[in-house]
Formats: sequence, structure tokens, C-alpha cells
Amino acid sequence: MKKKTKSTRGMTRRQFLKSTFAVGVGLSTGPLILGSRKGASAKLAKTLRVDNWGGAYQEACRIGYKLFEEKYGVKIIEGSFATTDEMLAKIKASPPGEYDVVYLDDTGVFKGIKQKLLEPLDKNNLTNYKYIMKKFQYPPYDPGPEIYSMPNEYYSTALVYNTEVISKKPDSWGVLWDKKYKKKISLWDWAWCRIVNTALYLGQDPNNISDIDAIFNAMKELNSSVLKYYKSGMEMQQLLTNRDVVLGEFWSGRTLALRDQNVPVYFNIPKEGAFINVGACCVARGTKKKLTAELFVNFITGPESYPKIAEKIHYVPCLDPKYYKVTKSIRENPEFNPEAVAKCVITNNSYKDKHEKEWTERFNLIKAG
Repeated sequence: MKKKTKSTRGMTRRQFLKSTFAVGVGLSTGPLILGSRKGASAKLAKTLRVDNWGGAYQEACRIGYKLFEEKYGVKIIEGSFATTDEMLAKIKASPPGEYDVVYLDDTGVFKGIKQKLLEPLDKNNLTNYKYIMKKFQYPPYDPGPEIYSMPNEYYSTALVYNTEVISKKPDSWGVLWDKKYKKKISLWDWAWCRIVNTALYLGQDPNNISDIDAIFNAMKELNSSVLKYYKSGMEMQQLLTNRDVVLGEFWSGRTLALRDQNVPVYFNIPKEGAFINVGACCVARGTKKKLTAELFVNFITGPESYPKIAEKIHYVPCLDPKYYKVTKSIRENPEFNPEAVAKCVITNNSYKDKHEKEWTERFNLIKAG
């Protein structure tokens, strides 16, 4: 769940996916007020519209859609979009009830709440919220007291490297400043991500930066070693596949997909931590099917369904692993690392909004030389 200064940061990840069963035992996955399907059938809508990122991501989510349809007898009507801003604009321009459930990233959730485009969720219907990892409960983009989203997966922007060239797993952002990799590095062309990861490397809090000049000085020094700042996942894929670059930052899911294509790359969250995004499900403003939508949001992000979806998309559930059976593919994901994830930073969007424009302009000056 969408990048750049427009905060449509999840877009390149999701658009890139367009190109290309673990069940928690004994867990309650339905709203307490609903109970069994038989008792709930009179209250639930017959159909529910769910808008998703499309492509391979949407295809993977259909695993959960089918489980929901079978369990509750509600037909899922699918919609899709390309960016967070596009989806929010659709909700804003449409009459109430046009949309029911929407997938967003953390920035999209923050914007949706701010623009009053999302419905607060009835906590009584979020029986799976307690199974979410503490890091993702009441996060900066949805801090409470009301809850507007249920997180499903997290994905950091961390180190990617060519394992044939770099045999020892790099464990610090400092490797980017090693001159032996000059002009063999590619980084995401988004100023905020650059600032967050550089701040972590320098030991600063990215949500409360104490010395922004030190960060930009480090970014300026690194600029001479960067072959290209990539604007899309496809662009970075090509750079890694063609061996034009051997080091940089990327996303775990896409890195693992490249490995499936025999590209010798791997991914690691450095010891300092990394910039992290969160995908989430929300209920659109004005839906006439709020109860059914809340049931879906609770179900699709819970232990009964989301681990199955995670199997397909190479990301890790936001669920606490003690509440679902962790399969081999999830356990071997380099982001399935509680200690590393604990160091990763979810952006405080209020803080970002105050500084992003100014700091993006400074970053653009660095790129221009």
C-alpha cells in the first residue's frame, strides 16, 4: 500500500506486482455481535465492493475473498486502482455508498482520516485487532482513540545486494558509502525515504530530526556514488537483473521475486533499522454496508486468512506470529525478524507534512549537483 512527494509511496510496489496455508487454530475471526453465519445472514449485505491495488496483489487477495464468501455467504465485487491518491479522489468525488472496503497504505490511511473519507470502525467488530503485533496497534498514521484501519502487511525499504559480488551480508547502511561500490548503487528517488534511512544511519530519530544538515551532508556525499535514483520497481528490477548495480535499497517482496527468477540478489534490514510501510484495509465513507464491511476487514487481516495471502505476495503479516502457524516461506522471509522490525520506523505523517516540501527541494538540488 504511493511514494514521492505526493505520498503515493506504495504505488511502485503495487504496480510492479502487476507485472509479474496457515490457519490460526481456535481463533475468533468474526465480530462478536455476529456470531454464526446463520445468525448473521439477515444482517449482512448480499454483496460487498472491495477496491484493491490490482494485478498480482489482487490475485493473491482472492484467496481471502473466497474464504470470506464461503464462510459468510457475501459476494465480493472487485474494483481496482493504481495509487492511494487516485482511490481517495474516487471516494471524495462519489456519492455515499459507492465504495465499501478499500486497501490503502499508511499514508493513504492518514490522508483518508484527515479528509474524512473513511469510516471509524466499531471496535466490537475488530476481534482480530488483539492478534496484531503491538508495533502496528494504534500506529502514527491511525493513532486512535478511534480506529480507521486494520493493518495486514508490512514492508521495509532496506538493503538489497548482489550475492555474487558481495558475499558477506551487509548489516549497516554504512556500506552505501564504501567507495568500492561507486556508480554501482541505486536508491529510491523519494526524498523522504532517503532522509529516514540516512537519519537512522546517523543515529537520529526520523520523526524528530535533531540535525538535518548532517543528514543532507551525508546524502550529498553519497550522491557521487549513485548510478541512478530509480522511480519505479520495474526500473530497479532491470538494474539488478542486468547487473548495472550491485547494491542499493529495495523491497523484500520484490527481491524475493527476483530470486525466484534466478537473479543473485538478497535483502537485509540493517542494524540501524529502516523505513517501513504498512498496508491496511479500511471502510469508505458513507458505505451502506458498514457491518458487512467491518466483518470483511476484520476477517481478511486476521489469522484465518491473511497468512495464506502472505504466502503469495512475499510479505509478512502484521499479525503476532504466536497467533498463526508460520509456514517455511514466511519464516524464511528476511523481514520475518522481530528484532529488526522493532528498529524500523513508521512515518509520523504530521511531522512529514511539515517538512517534506522543503526537504524534497534540498534533495533535488543534491541530485542536480
